[in-house]
Amino acid sequence: MTVARINEFRAITGRGDELHTLLTGFTDAIRETPGCVSVQALRSLHDPDFTVIFEVWESVSAHEAAAQAIPADDVQAAVALLVSPPKGEYFTVT
Repeated sequence: MTVARINEFRAITGRGDELHTLLTGFTDAIRETPGCVSVQALRSLHDPDFTVIFEVWESVSAHEAAAQAIPADDVQAAVALLVSPPKGEYFTVT
């Protein structure tokens, strides 16, 4: 079953450029992992501090395994730019 994952990230006010750049770098690594159908970093037109990553995967387990593709230092750098923990949800692709 193909699944979609939407992850929401809210940067500290004024740090949206930095966060979006980091997250876009993550998509390059994620795209190369087994089971990834597609991945995009999308930045809000109305709120430059809000970015989502929209992913489509062959399975939830493939998505979970892909987290290992992002270096821990890069993850920590992104977390340091966030107002609150990221939110994410899986969706059935029909």
